[in-house]
Amino acid sequence: MNWFKQTLANVVGTEEPEYGSAGIRTVTAQAEKTPYTELTKEDLKWKAQESTNVETQTFYMISDEGKVASVQMIYNNVAGLRTTCQLNVKVFNHNGPKQSDHLWLSDSLEKLWL
Repeated sequence: MNWFKQTLANVVGTEEPEYGSAGIRTVTAQAEKTPYTELTKEDLKWKAQESTNVETQTFYMISDEGKVASVQMIYNNVAGLRTTCQLNVKVFNHNGPKQSDHLWLSDSLEKLWL
């Protein structure tokens, strides 16, 4: 029965993720040899699969003044019937602990040819 479940999972793309230390790597471990890389055009390409999927790209930026921001784009395809894209931007405030002091934008991007 396990053989059948695994074969079905492989065919329909629902295979189990890796668990434990083999499936999880800390940021510290990933950044030991290369703490950062230059962003290239190839890094920004979507796979844009025609089946149901979600792709996320998140970029973290630090300005020369030490301000930190994150930019996240989420590409979502539901059964090839509906495709959406969401943009999230957050600029972190280092002048105070209040969450309301951070700048936050979350907007749906429509009519994009991805």
